[in-house]
Amino acid sequence: MMAHGGSGVIASVCSILGLVNMPANGTYCASKAAGHSLLQGLRGELAPKNIRVVGIYPGPVDTRLTAGLEIPKASPEGVAQAIVEGLVAGAEDIFPDEMSRQAHAMMLQDRSWPRGNSGK
Repeated sequence: MMAHGGSGVIASVCSILGLVNMPANGTYCASKAAGHSLLQGLRGELAPKNIRVVGIYPGPVDTRLTAGLEIPKASPEGVAQAIVEGLVAGAEDIFPDEMSRQAHAMMLQDRSWPRGNSGK
């Protein structure tokens, strides 16, 4: 319907763990990396049809999935607000919380992150 209408937006929530790996959650990270890869492919495939594909990469959010984890978590309301703001602004990738923004900034600064220089 979007292609027929001449435009549209597909927004998919992945996870910052689709861009980096946490060894204790390798299977989860791999599934999110596959979602990220799918988004990248769709972006190229659908761009000529004027359909925008947006990747959303939150860090830990205070939901049932993270219940019991003693880590800093973003509020669902804050993440939702940041997603809406990113969509309105035309962002291609949205990092809707402080942890995901910090991780993304580190990835941009140092392409070897999170491995660091230990392999050199």
